[in-house]
Amino acid sequence: MTLALKTTLGLALLQLSTIAHAQEAEAPPAPTLQAAPSDAIFPTLTVASEYRFDGASSSSGSPAVQASLYWWRPDHVFAGVFLTTVDYSGYYDPDTSYEVDIYAGYNFDFGQPYFEMGGNATRLQLRAMYSIFPDQGPPGPTFDFLQLGATLYNRTGPLTVRAETAWVPEAPYNGGETTKLEGGAQYAVSDWLTLSGEYGYREGRTQTDRSWWDIGLTANFGQFDFDLRYYDTDLDYVECGFSDNCASALVGAISWNPWKG
Repeated sequence: MTLALKTTLGLALLQLSTIAHAQEAEAPPAPTLQAAPSDAIFPTLTVASEYRFDGASSSSGSPAVQASLYWWRPDHVFAGVFLTTVDYSGYYDPDTSYEVDIYAGYNFDFGQPYFEMGGNATRLQLRAMYSIFPDQGPPGPTFDFLQLGATLYNRTGPLTVRAETAWVPEAPYNGGETTKLEGGAQYAVSDWLTLSGEYGYREGRTQTDRSWWDIGLTANFGQFDFDLRYYDTDLDYVECGFSDNCASALVGAISWNPWKG
């Protein structure tokens, strides 16, 4: 197979890896509130052994550094920015090195004035997010894209379930319309340990349909979260643009949340 064809396939898979890229942005670690506070900004810094999104690697198996600022408001409006290093060399792009996601939305809370206060509660979240790749390597159409999404959360005791849908009118590199459905759950085993997992499906006009899943544990000690998670997808080596970025992997991450305690 020629390098040109491999490159084309790699760019197509890059579209797959960048759709709805800011999972961290759209569902940041929720602060636990004892009472309704005024406006607050919650920063987080993360170092991960690999950056996986929708099951596939966005760092070509290499470590990633991520930072986020989440602006919480008592009028249910939220906004933020998420930054991460990326490595698309596995998709034949050795130059693109980082991504910036800017997002905002509105939370409709039921059962509690604010979902973050704890207890049994339900939230419907509507959001918009724009992803930018400032040092995009390959010439041609932009990697940047807009995503609109909605997520329904429900917490009953230690169990929280989530159902999400997202729509991208024009995927990166002229990828066309893309839609995503995803479901997840997390169970608070104790006040410091959480078990969670998710399953998702995505299809697009010019892309291979894709499913992914993950399961893992998150331990919290003061301001630090430690996450260990298994990822996998239904894409093989060829469907993944002749790369191993869609193969199963065990990924570890450490997050520092200075707003905790």
